[in-house]
Amino acid sequence: MNIKGTKSAGATKLATGRFLARRKAPYWSAGIYACVPAPTEGVATAGVDDRGRLFYNPAFLAKLTPNQAAFIVAHEWCHVAWRTHARGKGRDPAVWNIAHDLYINASLWRAGWHEPPGSGCFPIG
Repeated sequence: MNIKGTKSAGATKLATGRFLARRKAPYWSAGIYACVPAPTEGVATAGVDDRGRLFYNPAFLAKLTPNQAAFIVAHEWCHVAWRTHARGKGRDPAVWNIAHDLYINASLWRAGWHEPPGSGCFPIG
């Protein structure tokens, strides 16, 4: 069920997250803005495909802080930049994605992205 304004609030939060991610990592600007936003209720949080389509659940994104949205944007861009999909051919997709989530989140954390959304794979104590 859609809550009135959720889709636009999610889109606004995504735009803010993209801006903040670009500001924090200007060398990723072209890639971050090359990802095509695709709002959907078909995913619980966010994801990206091998074509750079950034799928996101507007209701999920609307609940995040701007910095958490930036973390999501950076995380999904890393999947594209580090070629998660292409490198995972022939592997168990669920296990491969979790492995990349762990690596990406740990890498972002070490790089100073210290406001993750509070869910997902974080090998940080």
